[in-house]
Amino acid sequence: MTAAPEAQPVLAVEGLKVAFGAHEAVKGLSFSIRAGETLALVGESGSGKSATALAILRLIEREGGRIAGGRILLGTGADQIDLTALSDDALTDIRGDRVSMVFQEPMTSLNPVMTVGAQLAEVFIRHRGMSARAALEEARAGLDAVRIPDSQRRLGQYPHELSGGLRQRVMIAMALACRPDLLIADEPTTALDVTTQAEILDLIRSLQNEIGMGLLFITHDMGVVSEIADRVLVLRHGQAIEEAATAELFRAPQAAYSRALMEATPRLGSGSLTTPASATPVLTVRDLSTRFPVRKGFLRRLQGELHAVRNVSLTLNEGETLGLVGESGCGKSTLARSILRLVGRPRAGWIWPDGS
Repeated sequence: MTAAPEAQPVLAVEGLKVAFGAHEAVKGLSFSIRAGETLALVGESGSGKSATALAILRLIEREGGRIAGGRILLGTGADQIDLTALSDDALTDIRGDRVSMVFQEPMTSLNPVMTVGAQLAEVFIRHRGMSARAALEEARAGLDAVRIPDSQRRLGQYPHELSGGLRQRVMIAMALACRPDLLIADEPTTALDVTTQAEILDLIRSLQNEIGMGLLFITHDMGVVSEIADRVLVLRHGQAIEEAATAELFRAPQAAYSRALMEATPRLGSGSLTTPASATPVLTVRDLSTRFPVRKGFLRRLQGELHAVRNVSLTLNEGETLGLVGESGCGKSTLARSILRLVGRPRAGWIWPDGS
């Protein structure tokens, strides 16, 4: 969603400096984000992208860093506040309410011993003062909003019971629960397959259109940038190298580093393929099937079986690389674990480690 020309900034970062000990990770960075606008913060690893995001939410102190200078202004007019001047208690009221964040790996952010419903309801209880019953109903509606099927059942599940794509959707539901003014998304699709990645990007765009929030999208993937961003800010060594509208940057990047980032973006079919010198199999799998029991109720009675892998056959030759691709939940990881016998004995099929 492109912000209207008259839209006011929901976030203004002025001369931000972030340091870890004597090392300055962010060096006088300035930018703004308007309501409904998406700004992509791009650069290689160590460029200061995540440090900037953590500084905005004042979480950088928890990572051993500190804000060494500058201001972080949230809101406009009489409602504008400088986040660098707030106490911890005041920041707690801001986080998850007016500003939210979606992290790269949801399993490091979701509590593994709390159900999805309890974690999502906690947001409404904390920031909206709802009763537990009302909060749980809002949690179910939140899961519906991010297109999680069978939301009522998902409320009682734990994070490890969900696929990577579903866990990321739960994180988005938690981040958007209070309809924030600003959403920070730090590499939210890096660990996802391309199909799920496209779904998550589409979901973020549609929810942004509905809420009208500003979005700071942090990534190193220029393909994702072209899909979602209105403007791009290129970082290197904690400094702004170039800022431009997305179409303009892709058409004619001005800085040499920006051009290098564009040239480093992989293009389908650009790699070179070589044929292994040997056709000696090192692994042969024939008609492999893996199923998991489905148990329900207080007594955990067997209700059926989940077919995770069905009749898969493959051959891997010496010196060869075999790519196993598919969307989340299609059985890729289960197949790999079945070959190594990390999920018990496969229900059917054969595995020859030496290919014989």
